[in-house]
Amino acid sequence: MKTRKIVAIFVLVIVGTFFVLILSSPLWMGWLISSSQNRTYKAVKDIDLECKEGSIQKIQGWSKAGLSVSCRWGEIIHGPWQAWENGYIAINFTVLLNIKTA
Repeated sequence: MKTRKIVAIFVLVIVGTFFVLILSSPLWMGWLISSSQNRTYKAVKDIDLECKEGSIQKIQGWSKAGLSVSCRWGEIIHGPWQAWENGYIAINFTVLLNIKTA
């Protein structure tokens, strides 16, 4: 009889904890994504790409928590393009007038 009560209390604690985690998930998921974005921004902010004459370096959102750094003539990508996620480079290639070259 005592064992049944202990098991019942244990199950209630586990189920209660599960529901609390589910209900609070927007809070801790937001924190995880924010932490990842901060790490990525710290890694990206000091990058100095070799942009072609007339183009400027621009940082934009990429993926769920990533950032892209590229050289642009207005909205046309021209020069290096990099994608960063979790503070590390994920993709790196060169674009000439919106055409991927390498």
